[in-house]
Amino acid sequence: QFVLQRERQEADRKRIEAQLSEQLHLVEELIEAMPLPVYLKDCAGRYVRLNRAFELFFHIDRKELIGHTLTDLLPPADARLHLEKDAELFACKGMQVYEASVHSRDGVTHDTVYRKAALTRRDGSVSGLLGVIVDITERKQAEFEVLRAKEMAEAASRAKSDFPWFYGWEKQA
Repeated sequence: QFVLQRERQEADRKRIEAQLSEQLHLVEELIEAMPLPVYLKDCAGRYVRLNRAFELFFHIDRKELIGHTLTDLLPPADARLHLEKDAELFACKGMQVYEASVHSRDGVTHDTVYRKAALTRRDGSVSGLLGVIVDITERKQAEFEVLRAKEMAEAASRAKSDFPWFYGWEKQA
């Protein structure tokens, strides 16, 4: 009787371990499949997980950054804002969304939106944070070009109205 109960408990334990392993594998695959840079940090601000998109965005190998902090990735001027935001998130929990310029290791400056969320344990204490980076550089450039085109059109319109003789010539043609 005792032996059967022990075998049943062992079988249940193995089944639960297999289910947990499958769930962990699924979460890891989801993070890796994300087309946006995704990262996880512990409470000390050390990177514990990065996806491939993060590696490509920052031109780094994740092995170089795992266990290290933001100050090992970004120039001090860039890191300062993110360190402050991380501290706020660790203190207040919840989520954050903010824009920031980021200088990647290839020398390119990216306009980005950071979306971060505090990760909590069952008891409510913070265990780390999850971050996603959205590169909005192209959108910002397009907005700038539209604004520039609008300003040029308005300037041309003002110039045309400043010269009444232009209208007379235009009517004669």
